[in-house]
Amino acid sequence: MNSIPSMMQDSRGNIWFCIGGLGIVRYNDKNNGYTSFKDQELIWITDIEEDQNGNLWFGGHNLFFFNSAESSFTKIEDLNGYKQEWSSSELHFDNRNELWIGTQNHGLWLYNIEKNTLVQYKNDPADPQSLSSDQITCIFEDKLLNLWIGTRDGGLNIINRNRKPFHHYQCNPTISSGLSSSNIRNFYEGKDGQIWIATYGGGLNLFDRETQTFNHYKHDPGNPYSVASDKLTNVLVDSEGYIWILGYGFHKMDPATQRFSLLKNPALSWGLYEDNYGTIWISSANGLGRYDKLNDSLKIYYPTIGDPFSISHKFISSVFEDSKGIFWVCTEGGLNQFDRDKQE
Repeated sequence: MNSIPSMMQDSRGNIWFCIGGLGIVRYNDKNNGYTSFKDQELIWITDIEEDQNGNLWFGGHNLFFFNSAESSFTKIEDLNGYKQEWSSSELHFDNRNELWIGTQNHGLWLYNIEKNTLVQYKNDPADPQSLSSDQITCIFEDKLLNLWIGTRDGGLNIINRNRKPFHHYQCNPTISSGLSSSNIRNFYEGKDGQIWIATYGGGLNLFDRETQTFNHYKHDPGNPYSVASDKLTNVLVDSEGYIWILGYGFHKMDPATQRFSLLKNPALSWGLYEDNYGTIWISSANGLGRYDKLNDSLKIYYPTIGDPFSISHKFISSVFEDSKGIFWVCTEGGLNQFDRDKQE
């Protein structure tokens, strides 16, 4: 079994897959051809990003640069005296084409490609304006070009476009309008500029830019319209403005009524994706979920013994729709393509 933790389509139309334990695969849809890159150091790549010059960057146990013109990989391991000894959890290119690298235990790094320089941001207990935690979970840039950094135990850090010191938001039980949990899992910015934050243990938070406070949406045993669990993993605002959240349960929230509907209470789920048809897809530890908004129906796809057209594994790592409308499903058992017409 080979897990596929990440995939993306580059500006040339190629589709890239990271296959855990085996390396990287590139799919060329023009000739329906696959190219494998099986260098030993490429086998644990978990994230792929493309810069403004069309070059690709791969993060995981190491950081690699792929030169598209030469079709070759270069390991980034020693810059300005910094020798890479960390495992990245998140890669993000900002509007300046600079690469932010979030790590699991070694803080946040900023790599300037043109100058070939690397700057590290770490937590310093003696400096209140330093990064709040070295365990980075997610990185997001909003429409105002502020960078949001979520951490596993230090809450939320925001750094503005001028690279001023970090502004922190952490959970403080004595502040009712503060962040409800310091374990941040994901961000999503709606069309109206509102920032939704999925936390693990504190439910859903909505950040109010004017008051710099947070509205909380948490489990309430006495309210059947509240979220079923405060342990969230993802949040999505769809094309119609509805809020979707995942964790131990799959919920839809109507922003007009602020009521949650529990559509499914499955195993732990983490991936939310809206395709070009408006369908919502859910990646989970127990099957692939497909929610049809038109018919208000949820279908779960499981592997079926003896059925070659069923999904290859129940553990779904991610899904992706390419520029031609082909829908790809990455599982613990390899790669699948979903046929919308045949629903298989």
